[in-house]
Parts: sequence; C-alpha cells; structure tokens
Amino acid sequence: MKKFGIAFFFILAWAFPASAHADKIVDTNTTYTYEQMQGDLKQLDQEYGDLVEVYDIGDSVYDRDIFLVKLGYGEDHVLYNGSHHAREWLTTILNMNMIEEYAKGYQGETSFPTYNAKQVLDGTTIWFVPMVNPDGVTLQQKGLSAFPEEVHSQLIQWNNGSTNFKRWKANAQGIDLNRQYPSGWENVTKTSRSYKNFKGDYPLQAPEAKVMRDLQYLLNPELTISYHTAGQIMYWNYKIEPENYDRDSRIARNYSRFSGYDLVNFESNGSGYTDWVIDYWDQPALTPELAVYPGPTNVDPARFPTAWENNKVAGLYAAREGYVIADRDYRDPAEIWLDNRTEQLLADSGAENYTQVLAMDERFRLHPIQMMQLYSWYQSCENCSPETLNEELEGLKAFQEWEENKTVPSDHVFTVRFNTSLTSDSLNEQSFYVQTESGQQVELSAVQGGGDRVLLYPPNGGYESGETYSMFIKEVTSTENYEMEGGIEFTFDVE
Repeated sequence: MKKFGIAFFFILAWAFPASAHADKIVDTNTTYTYEQMQGDLKQLDQEYGDLVEVYDIGDSVYDRDIFLVKLGYGEDHVLYNGSHHAREWLTTILNMNMIEEYAKGYQGETSFPTYNAKQVLDGTTIWFVPMVNPDGVTLQQKGLSAFPEEVHSQLIQWNNGSTNFKRWKANAQGIDLNRQYPSGWENVTKTSRSYKNFKGDYPLQAPEAKVMRDLQYLLNPELTISYHTAGQIMYWNYKIEPENYDRDSRIARNYSRFSGYDLVNFESNGSGYTDWVIDYWDQPALTPELAVYPGPTNVDPARFPTAWENNKVAGLYAAREGYVIADRDYRDPAEIWLDNRTEQLLADSGAENYTQVLAMDERFRLHPIQMMQLYSWYQSCENCSPETLNEELEGLKAFQEWEENKTVPSDHVFTVRFNTSLTSDSLNEQSFYVQTESGQQVELSAVQGGGDRVLLYPPNGGYESGETYSMFIKEVTSTENYEMEGGIEFTFDVE
C-alpha cells in the first residue's frame, strides 16, 4: 500500500427522518458515576445512530476506559471535555446532557433560543470527552473500596492521612491532570504526589493527559472548552498572541453573555489544558467554571439545572464559532512529547517522528472519524506492529454493508455526504442506484449534487409502502482524481 496520495472515501452522513425519543437517558440529579456514564453512552449510541458515535480512546491507570463521543456531521470540529479534576464531576453531567439534548435538538424534539441545533451540527462536529479522569472521579465518589487493597495506604498518604476522599482532584497516581500540560508547567511549585496540584515528574506523564494531547493533534479542533466547577467565572486569555486577541476576546465575551460567567482578565500560572491549547496551538480555548464554589468537595448535583441554563445555548454558540473561524489560518506547528510505547512503534515502522503518525489524515487523507477509529484501535491493540497498522488502514478503505435497516417515508430524499468533493461525472445512476429485493433496478427521478453531497430523489410516485430496497454506491471519483475502492450497499424499508 502506498503511504502517500491514497484517498480514503468515507460517507459522513445519511439524512433520515426524526424518530421519537421520549425517555430521558441521562440522570442529571444524581452522583454521576463512571459506570452510569458507560451505560448512558451505550444507550445514546444505540438511540441516535450515526449522529452519536462513541469511541474507546484509552485507559486510565486502573484500566477504566476513557471515552470520546462524536456528535454531528460537520466538517469543522470543536472539542469539549469534563472531569479533569475528580471532584468536579458535575462537568461530566453537563457533557452528557449536552450530547443527549443537542441530539434531540438535531432531530427536532427540542429547541434552543438563538441557535438551531441541526444547523449547528450540520456545520460543526462536537467531540466530547465527558470524563477525562475516571479513576479520580471513582475515588472521590466511592473511596478506597473501588481500588486494590495494596494501594490503599499510598492513596491515604497522598490524601494527607485522611480516608475521606471528597476533596480529591488528582488522578489515582496523585497527579493533578490539569497541571500536566507543557505550557507553564515549570511554574507550578507542587512537587510531591497529592490529592491536588502535583504537576507530575514531567509534562504529559499521566496516561489520561497523553490521551488529551493525542486528541489535540488528531482532531486539531477549531475551538476547545474544558469545563470546571469553581466560581461561575471563565478563564480564556493565557498568553494570547496579539494577532489572536480580537478573535479570542470576542468568543469569550459572547460565551460570557450567554452563560453569565464573569471573564477572568488575568493570566493563570499555566500548565492547564486550555493554557497549552492557547499557547502552543494559537487556538481559542475556554475554561468555564460552572457553579458557586462549594468548598473542597463536589458541587451538589441539585445545582445542575442552573449550570445547564447557563451553558445550553453557550455550548451551541461555541460550536457555531468553530464553523465561523474554520477558514482562519491560525494554526502553527507545536512541540511533540513522546511516550515509550509510541517511540517503539515508530522505531519499528521506520516513521520519522510522532507527527507523521498523528497526522495520518494528511498522509492518508483520512477523515477525522476514521482517525478516531484508527486511534481507538491503536490504544487497545496488543503487540502493535507496522503490519497490523497497515491492516487497520486497509480496513478503513473497505466499504461494508450497513448493519441495520432504516425506515423512511415513500418520498424520502437521501442525502449522502463524502469526505471529499466528487466529479460531476460521478453523479449518475450507474454509480448511485436502488434495487428492489428481487434485484430489479428502480428508476430514480434524479441524482443531483455538488461538492461533497449527493441527493438521491425517489422514483416518480415514491417507493412502494412496506417494501424493502437496497441502495448501491460504487465507482465514484473525487475531484482530485482518486477512485473509491470497493462499494457500499445500504438496505432500507419504506413506511
């Protein structure tokens, strides 16, 4: 397989009519645990089809999964996260509620002032890491019982001798994840493991911080939000370059207007996630603090309705900004930190550096969704090798039959989106066609499109009610003269 110049065609979205989702999945008035999040993510993934996709992107120190969630179909990207700090798990509830409510908004089941969720999510994909620190959250909520007995004494020592872990902010290594990022790391003075503020022995030491580093390189989002909980204020201006000040201050002021959070107009000491994004990537990054400071413990989830009211529109606004600023050339190369496992894989594969692996979207023309599939594989594979890497890349090229049928009205117009623009010659009934169950080709009334979208109009008089059809896509060519390898078959039922 050539390493350069190969285009991986990828269908980004099918357009389907809305279906009803009456039952609320995410319980926002509870001690929201890692296990509850796991179950809710599974339900959301099942309920909302390809609108919501869930990826396992890494493990914590004690093998709890770190999840990434894709919401939307947009070609521009923003990245939101919660629970860098263990006791601040109200931010996980916010992330999860955004996923559910924005998905409902996309399907027309709920509405938001000012912004139409469907329009926003058709332009921008929101990526969520709802719980960056699952070990820390679990320790804060459940205490020592959730961890091996042999580490209890060490955890108690890092907690200043206390068995009450309600104040815990760090991960289960006693490393404060929001003191782990390179920008300003040297300014942090806490040098021993603790329930809070220990910056680690070196930047990006903790596995959870490494995952967040990798996502930044893989997705290169237009805008980032890292939610915390103390003070109903917002940080936004760490070492902003003069040429970015107007852009970033406008975004911060608007988020402040929607949320009601006061802007902090002095720089922090650094080492936080958004500090690194602003400083190293020259991208806008916000740190909203969701609630009145409750003291050294978690915010009572009974306060969540206020946090939701403050952020539900602000979150859509920020996603919309991702689309607005996407064509601005503000990205500069950033420094790379390697971990030993990655170094070994790169050495075995002959790759020059970490950048080449994390920038496979450039080398192989992968869409970010495919990049997440690749990264999820990499994080979970055993005995990774250049051969298995190539096998995985080959697998991303193949189109397979869609796993589940969809039910559509008889006059439904299918919208198919690709990750690249197609030639006008590809818009024909030899490349896009529909057959009955008996294999008879259906005469579509039109196949139209432009750029990366193709519209398939139903036959005159519509599809037959109660019948099953199969759609086929094959032999399409991009405007860069790459041909799609293989084809796709998609089965649908008619109401």
